[in-house]
Amino acid sequence: MYNLLNEIDQKLAIEFSGSDYFRAEPEAFGLDARSFGEAITDGYDYLIIKKSDDRGLRYYGGFEYVNESDRQEYGNYVIYSSAATRVYDALEAYREIVAEGMEAA
Repeated sequence: MYNLLNEIDQKLAIEFSGSDYFRAEPEAFGLDARSFGEAITDGYDYLIIKKSDDRGLRYYGGFEYVNESDRQEYGNYVIYSSAATRVYDALEAYREIVAEGMEAA
């Protein structure tokens, strides 16, 4: 089982290192800095964190209200879907912050 989880982690790490995903800190999503260390996102559909950061995101980020159907665990990652209002709002805040940064440049 450990080998399977390791393989999942490696494949996800490769996928998330692609140009379709971005890394950001909690403030980029309008969340408390204590929520997590760094998230991975496509900016629209998913907010992805390390499983070790999930407790902080639930407590400080308010994600304890996200339905289990909108939250999936794969290996050492937790993937939150924008189908949940809380996740959608965080991703919308992220897009606004990114857009503001682009306007300032």
